[in-house]
Amino acid sequence: MALLKISSSIKDIFYDGSFKREDDSVETLRSTIKALEISGENQIKSHILYEVLMIYRLLDSRYA
Repeated sequence: MALLKISSSIKDIFYDGSFKREDDSVETLRSTIKALEISGENQIKSHILYEVLMIYRLLDSRYA
């Protein structure tokens, strides 16, 4: 759910120019990254979640 909320917030920038902060979702993703063991498939998941958080951070600093 956290990933869906963040992606919806990003999508809204393009459709109506608004950006809603999703602080709870960001914290959920951060906790998930910390909990994943860095090996194999989990490393890929962790990297993807980290990239989503970085994109969110850039957009948050620009649009929020």
